[in-house]
Amino acid sequence: AKRNAADPLGGAASSLPSGSTTSEVMRALADAGVRATELHELLGTGGDSRISLKAGVNKYGIPATPQPRAVVRSSCTSSPPTAAGYAAAAEVLARMASADGTIDAFGAEMRAVRTRIATALKLPAGSEVVLAPSGVEAEYIGMLVAQQLHPHAWLHSIVA
Repeated sequence: AKRNAADPLGGAASSLPSGSTTSEVMRALADAGVRATELHELLGTGGDSRISLKAGVNKYGIPATPQPRAVVRSSCTSSPPTAAGYAAAAEVLARMASADGTIDAFGAEMRAVRTRIATALKLPAGSEVVLAPSGVEAEYIGMLVAQQLHPHAWLHSIVA
């Protein structure tokens, strides 16, 4: 069935209360026609080996599905997604599927994220938001900018 591009999950992301169980999230996704296994698989890709799923968990033993009783840490790699975050990711996946999953659809989603961040931070006109998959890559972005501004300077990055 074709999904409504404006609200592909029929409000599933916004209707799930904090602390929803995994089965409640899965039921909401199934009701909306989203294959949860596809989302689960995607959440374990696109980064380094720490997020790759083996036997359903990442390198830290964390599944890519909501775990209402889990202790959530500051690291997204060592914390499971929240029910609302998982449903929001499913909503984006559904929107992209409605747009035939093209790279243009992905680009539109990333532009929307950058715009929301810039608006929330009240950045001045002409500012850019750069997205990175992890803190390691975020370190490289700053170093790249420094290298472009000072091509002959030595660069050092110390992470404590």
